[in-house]
Amino acid sequence: MRFGALLLGLAALLIFAHSGGAAQEGDDVIAPFVGPDTLVVVRGELNRINENALIDTLVQTVKEPTLDAPQREMLRQWWKNSFHIGNGPMSDFRDAGVTRAYWVLTLQDFLDPSNPAGMWVFPVEGATNTKRVIDASRAHKLNPQQIGDVVVAWQPGRPVTAGAASPLPAAWAHALAAGGDAPARIAIVPTAVLRKSLEENVPSVPTTTGPAPITILTLGIDWISISATLSPAPQVLMVAQAPDASAARAIAGLLERTLPDLRAQNSTIPQMLLDPADLAELLKPTVAGDQVQWKPEFEQVLAPLIARNIRQAVRSHSETNMRQILQGLLMYANNHQGQTPPDLDALIKDNDMVPQVLVDPLNPKEKVGFVYLRPAGDWQTHSDDWAVLYESTPDGHNVGFADGHVGWLATREDVESQVKAAEARNRAAAKGKK
Repeated sequence: MRFGALLLGLAALLIFAHSGGAAQEGDDVIAPFVGPDTLVVVRGELNRINENALIDTLVQTVKEPTLDAPQREMLRQWWKNSFHIGNGPMSDFRDAGVTRAYWVLTLQDFLDPSNPAGMWVFPVEGATNTKRVIDASRAHKLNPQQIGDVVVAWQPGRPVTAGAASPLPAAWAHALAAGGDAPARIAIVPTAVLRKSLEENVPSVPTTTGPAPITILTLGIDWISISATLSPAPQVLMVAQAPDASAARAIAGLLERTLPDLRAQNSTIPQMLLDPADLAELLKPTVAGDQVQWKPEFEQVLAPLIARNIRQAVRSHSETNMRQILQGLLMYANNHQGQTPPDLDALIKDNDMVPQVLVDPLNPKEKVGFVYLRPAGDWQTHSDDWAVLYESTPDGHNVGFADGHVGWLATREDVESQVKAAEARNRAAAKGKK
């Protein structure tokens, strides 16, 4: 599993984790669905989720010196939207009586080009509760089936098999139990196929002292547990279980020898939106007997990471809206002899565009959050690099061009330069018509 996916899982844990109450028991209910190809199990206690408390805690904690009050409010709105996406199904299952949910994923789920599908396992009690959980599953386009004391739900087309009811294998039981009373956790048990594949394809790991054998990890890690809680203070604990103390020290030593190279990197790792120095701190291990543990400082390491991921998500959301607007402008021009609409509101009437597309997530209070640079004359006469749309807020660096693409410019000054060039072209085109 890519480390980037692990970080997204961490962020998801932090969104949905809220402490209070006793930890749930009875992980054996998922034993029939955990096989040799199972890689990840996510467990969440739905009865310990408080949306408003989570958002308040996150907004107060996830901040950087560069984030002012309006930007923090933007984060609040983004958290609300993000939480609603996940909280909609979770609320339905919680209303159906589900207090604990498991998400079981295989290696194939992560290799699939689409999002990981996995299967959901919901412990149920009583016929009424079972029917409500099945109905909730179908409402969210999942295929549900009652098997014993659980309802299993999965995406159409995903094969699902159930083994015999038995105690959960020790590695999974220990990984799910690690982290104490944390209400949300990710358990990872590397499969034999994954271990073998790594040994064959990545036989060594580069370090500051030379290559180290990958077997330090493939033979040295029995399981990994990631647990998260938000109150009374945000906390994430990652644990890698080794066969013995010697193997744990070898894992920690391998990581220690890779950290200087990470700290020396000057550029951000784009795929993860994580500064190498932050990643180095996130991976800084401590050894406790036969375990390697990471307990990163939330405000110093994880909060900036999550804030950057949120801002990138907001930027992507804005970019998607702008592309739809540009497509709408092109369709309008095709329908009106090359002429463009007088304003963006005209797209709603002419193209049946939903009003939400005109909202910039950086500036959600405005009905139209983008500035439209209406091209003079026939749309077809304009070059592809003619700027026609940009974000209205000072933090917005997305610019939409006449060929339909959206570009991210490095600074607001670059945006203003494109705007001035477009305005000059419009003046020249208008003067030429006279």
